[in-house]
Amino acid sequence: MKFKTHINHFNDFVAEQGVKLFGTMWTAYAFIIFASLPIIFPALQSNLLYGSNAIQLVGLPMLAVGQALANKLSERRAQKTYDMVRELIKELDPEYNEKKKKR
Repeated sequence: MKFKTHINHFNDFVAEQGVKLFGTMWTAYAFIIFASLPIIFPALQSNLLYGSNAIQLVGLPMLAVGQALANKLSERRAQKTYDMVRELIKELDPEYNEKKKKR
């Protein structure tokens, strides 16, 4: 069980780093240059197409997993905030406690 937890932490780390890498303007600039290479070097078009496909096959699933991880963390934060607000309402509003007792 502990081994599975380590693998999950590693997977989350890789997904987070992948999203950070792909989600920068520097990566966008690099892809713009990469996409322009067939114009400059037409003879390399088939090799560049293969590289483009490889990037997509790796990058798109990594972005999807990273987005799912971000959503999961966002849900946890929202639930924690909700729980904290509920506790504050219980502590600060004596009428709330009376209403709960009557139900």
